[in-house]
Amino acid sequence: MQRSDVTRADGTWVGLSLDVQSRHQPGLCVFSAGPRLLVSRLSRPVLLAVADEHLQGVDFWRTDEYRSFVPPLRADAARALAGSPERWAQRFAQHLVDSPDSPLHEGRWLLS
Repeated sequence: MQRSDVTRADGTWVGLSLDVQSRHQPGLCVFSAGPRLLVSRLSRPVLLAVADEHLQGVDFWRTDEYRSFVPPLRADAARALAGSPERWAQRFAQHLVDSPDSPLHEGRWLLS
């Protein structure tokens, strides 16, 4: 995977671009049909959701199968990243790459 910063003409950081190769299938998949949403991990449902008809809320049900690919954040790590969206994006990108359960698959992604 290649990472590159995305900036405006004035040099302001906008996001982190991820060019991913050799990940043919994501570990975490999202499927939708109308107001319904299904998130699955390796073909096992982990979250089911239904959006309100007027988009004023979402009812969801999480199964015991879900495990976050981002580990809990310690306060000292949060303080070290405070005020820097660039460092947060780099940290999050590393977790996306390291975890087989991440939603990453081949293509270009933008973290912003």
